[in-house]
Amino acid sequence: MYTLFFLVIVVALICGLVLLIMGGISTTNRHKYLRWSGIAGIALVAGIVLFLVSMPKDPDTSASKNQEAQASKIKADKNSSKKAAKKAKQAANLAKINKEIAHQLWLDKGWAKGTLDDNGNQTQTDPDDAFTWALSVRKITYHKDGTLKVLTYVGFYNNSDDQKTSDAISAINSADASIQKITGKKKDADLKYTTFWVGKQAFGHSMYSDYRHFTWYTI
Repeated sequence: MYTLFFLVIVVALICGLVLLIMGGISTTNRHKYLRWSGIAGIALVAGIVLFLVSMPKDPDTSASKNQEAQASKIKADKNSSKKAAKKAKQAANLAKINKEIAHQLWLDKGWAKGTLDDNGNQTQTDPDDAFTWALSVRKITYHKDGTLKVLTYVGFYNNSDDQKTSDAISAINSADASIQKITGKKKDADLKYTTFWVGKQAFGHSMYSDYRHFTWYTI
């Protein structure tokens, strides 16, 4: 099919050239000359256009570009899938850590009240003063950047700075134990900075250089 099309183009070009030459030689009839010249011009232009349109693309170059484009797309899709999977894994891990922190705080409160045994079963025993701090803590949240947010009751805020510091360290230790349990990392590996809140007001934070030293302020 392509060979036949190419022959048509060649014939058109040859006819155009012949008509031009004939028109140039025979100038006895000006009208005929213009007519033949016009036909020749049309034939030449048609032949050239057909020739340019019919020029085949380099199959190797086209295939190579297609392969490169497909390879780039596949690579981009893989990278996107890896990022999405990594993000999903981090989110799931973070949720798991916070669930463990919440469970540990629940145990600490039960031990402080004397209503839970070591395994978290309901019991009635003497309150353990070592966990009294938990009764003034509402919630502890761990964030992906390694920071902790401790939401407290007003009783925590009303304590002296020394008592707040003691309770803050206990809260951080409880959260850190939960983080270790889930991640398997060594103690303090993931903790960077802790803030303390009562309602929507922050009233203290740890130092960036040492998260077990705190700054307390009045709200």
